[in-house]
Amino acid sequence: MTDSRMAVSIVLESHEHLAFMQSASDLLCELEISHEVIVESNYTREQVVEFTRIAQLRGLKVIIAGGAPDSGFLGLITSSTLLPVLEVAISTPLVGEYSSASDAGEAATSTKDLGSQVKCSAHKAARTAAAIAALDNCHISGRLRKWQEMHTKTSDAS
Repeated sequence: MTDSRMAVSIVLESHEHLAFMQSASDLLCELEISHEVIVESNYTREQVVEFTRIAQLRGLKVIIAGGAPDSGFLGLITSSTLLPVLEVAISTPLVGEYSSASDAGEAATSTKDLGSQVKCSAHKAARTAAAIAALDNCHISGRLRKWQEMHTKTSDAS
């Protein structure tokens, strides 16, 4: 990646969600936006709070959080940070297991409405994360503008 500071963190509740979120990572790679993909399997509330605290200290601009809609993971991420969080609810065959799988899920349920969350698809989350990262980075802004113009022309031609 050409940007020296990490701009985006994609944090997932389970390894099962990696394939679903690949389009978000692919778009960020295409736009040459530095990002990381972290899987927080078997997380605890304390681990998630520490992750979000460190994310802010590291200078991240935005978090894309992917997880089961009823597990509480997305709400826990959102309520633990002041960073913008783009929530991607991922339904899997094991969603029922996630619903009561951890203390963190139960703890997050009561704080779900706190924080700054936006629910969206993986691709839209990556596009929005790119726009946030571009706010104070002219290199990212230029690449995003070119990408957007290219995709606008492509959709106009169809």
